[in-house]
Amino acid sequence: LNFIMATRIGGFSPPEFWGFKPFFTIQPVAATREKQLKLWRELILQYCIHNNLHSLVPSSFPFFKNSAIERELSTDNVNVVVNYIIKSGNAEWEDHNHTSLRIIWKTPEALAGEVYQWALQQEVAGTVFTLYELHSGEENQDSGFHGCDPVILRRALELLQSADKCRILRGATPDEDGVKFLAV
Repeated sequence: LNFIMATRIGGFSPPEFWGFKPFFTIQPVAATREKQLKLWRELILQYCIHNNLHSLVPSSFPFFKNSAIERELSTDNVNVVVNYIIKSGNAEWEDHNHTSLRIIWKTPEALAGEVYQWALQQEVAGTVFTLYELHSGEENQDSGFHGCDPVILRRALELLQSADKCRILRGATPDEDGVKFLAV
């Protein structure tokens, strides 16, 4: 398994199971296939999180092929993996041609909870932040949502707004939209 350590793409080392030949063939037994698809989902999510990627083109995902063991997922099997990730809520198509996926590290519901907990802990009720400050600002560098996808952050904030936990204030551009947290 030394080849795994030598295989680093974008500073990311794949997990050991990536060197297991049967991993590259979708398994026929339902329980085994479910475990296998979960491993593919985790590999893709960890790669995207490590590289701060919010989009992924499945046809160019480097870990669908392992030259060291001469294995590659077929196009049909890539589609099985992609459909699984979409059904699990961790991805959605960004385009009508189904060439690029938006990778959803955290669901909007989970992200909404994190953002609101951060706002309560920081005691920032009544303070206005831009959307940009929330996903890329210095104030929240240590938060679990720093660097998140602005589209998913907006969905999370819309959930908070519907629960009367914040108000979204429209700016000149989407990144300039403001968010005012409310104490509930």
